[in-house]
Amino acid sequence: MKAVLEFQLPEESIEHKRALNGSLYRSEIEDFSQYLRTQTKYGKEPTLANLIKKHNLYDEQVDAIIYYLRDMLYEKCRETFNDE
Repeated sequence: MKAVLEFQLPEESIEHKRALNGSLYRSEIEDFSQYLRTQTKYGKEPTLANLIKKHNLYDEQVDAIIYYLRDMLYEKCRETFNDE
């Protein structure tokens, strides 16, 4: 089986670039998800820790927000890419 994508260049150059870099975008999404997981599992990086302290937040509140953001990220990916 073959799949061929065709683009009208230069008019569709942005779409062409997105198609070529799709795996890079997905990799960045996965890396960001892992970053969020690391923040909840192993402790906050200094920038995030300072932000938490500055706004008088509790780690549990921030963790809840991070979990929510990860869930939303995965849900949008499932909707967009129609996969797990």
